[in-house]
Order: sequence, then C-alpha cells, then structure tokens
Amino acid sequence: MRRSNDIEAVFDGGVENLHMGRVSEACKIFRAVLDTEPKHPDAHSHLGLIAMEQGELAEAEQHLRVAVEESIRRTNEPGERGYGDREVYLRALHNLALVRRLRGDYKEAIGIHERMLKLDERDGLGARYLLAEEYHHQGARHRAIRLYESQLEYPPSCFGLGLALLETKSPAARMGKALLRGFAANRYMAPMLLDEAWEPLNGFHGNDRAEAEFAEESVHIMKPLWQRVPGSLEVLRTWWGSPSVVGWRARLDQIAVSLKGLEFGDARITLVSLRDDLEATDYLDFLVSKILGVG
Repeated sequence: MRRSNDIEAVFDGGVENLHMGRVSEACKIFRAVLDTEPKHPDAHSHLGLIAMEQGELAEAEQHLRVAVEESIRRTNEPGERGYGDREVYLRALHNLALVRRLRGDYKEAIGIHERMLKLDERDGLGARYLLAEEYHHQGARHRAIRLYESQLEYPPSCFGLGLALLETKSPAARMGKALLRGFAANRYMAPMLLDEAWEPLNGFHGNDRAEAEFAEESVHIMKPLWQRVPGSLEVLRTWWGSPSVVGWRARLDQIAVSLKGLEFGDARITLVSLRDDLEATDYLDFLVSKILGVG
C-alpha cells in the first residue's frame, strides 16, 4: 500500500493535468487514487466537479457526498489533516449545492449554503451571493431582496434585485436604480440577458466582475429567473435602451477606453473621479428621474 505522501503526489499529478486541460487523464489519475484510498475526499471532490461540468449530475452528487462525509470524519478525527480537510469539506459542500441547484432542489441548496456561512464567516466561496438567488427561485422574494441589497458590489445582485422589485410591484424608481447599478457594474450582462449583440470593450473594466467572462457565467444562472417572469425582459430592454441610459453608458465606455494603459497621474485621477460621479447614488437618482419624466 502506498504511503500517504505518495498518494498525495499522485493526486497532485491529477490536479496538474486538470489545470492543463487534460480532463480524461486527470480522471484516470483521480480514479487511480481511489483504487488505493477509496474515500480520498479531494479525489472524490474533483471527480464530482468534473462530472457536474459534463452534465453527469447523479455521478457528481455521488462523488461529492462521499467527499463531504469523509472530510467531516477526517476533520474531527485526531491525528488527521484537520484544517486541510475542512477546506475540502467546504469546497465539496459548495459543489454539492451547485449540483442540487442544477437538479432543481433549491431548498437543499439553501440549507447547504446557510451551513457554509455558519462555518466560514469569510465566505471565501461566495455562498451568500448564490443564497440570495436561491431564495428568489424558491419564491421568497422579500428575503431575496434583503440579501441582494446587502451585496450590491456583486453585479448579479443588482439585476436580481431589479427583477425581485419588479415582481413585488415596488416603485419603478427603486427597480430602475437597481438596474442602473447593474449596467454600470457590468456592461455585458444586460445585452446577454436580452440576446442582443455585444462587442468586448478594449478598455479598463476595473475588476474581474466587470468582464465579459464573468457576465456569461452569471447570465447562465440568472436567465431562467428572468424568463419565468412575464414582461420582465421587456422592462429590462426599455431601461437598457432608454436614450438617457444609452448616452450615460457611452460616457462610461469612453472613460474605460481612456483608462486603458493610462499611467497613474492627474489624468487618471480625473477620469476615475468622473466615473465615480457617474455611478454615484445622486447621479443615479437624477438619471432615474430623467428616464421616468419626474422631478
């Protein structure tokens, strides 16, 4: 029987192959690890994630439940790896919640993510962001609204908030302001939700959450919610295509292009300050009033 460090070396080879895109080879290595150590939690966790990405949800769930159970045992057993298995446990829990979401079981996904938040106050895996959307799917709109409002730094939360406010017949100004925050945070999400053409902007987006790749992943999750609410996409289209919004978005794009590659200095400070002004609460209120024709 291989020593534990030998098994970990084999496992690390699987991870390396996975990172290089050699998925089949990685699977062979992870299964070889299980031949030696049948309940290796990280091997099960990785095989579960691969199966989930390939649409094999039953297989994914089977692997992830083993990873969860074994990592709990190892975390609580004296002499085992302790903290390391706690991290495996959290990752396996998170991926299990994703599988349950894909299978339409938002109730269990909520339970898993709430458990994760009790265990990990830092929320390194972003459970709180998904939790808001899970409550939304379950029809707990007011609970979802409170969660969305607590995390508006996360672009999907802005769009989720706008939709939930529309569903609860909240004031149009409140709903529109949430959508404007989303438009400013990520310029790609709205056209993707609306199935409109979009082009990548050769500019400074500010952070990864403003990038097109992030938008594609987020919209894949958000779109079913929007599609189930009659007329919601038309409301989104109206706000996105409003002349005032189009002009405002163009100014934000111009700033992003100007910031691309610009060295730190007075010009950069001025542009960043201007962008901040265009995204500030007071300006969004002004823009909403202009769109709604009030004030």
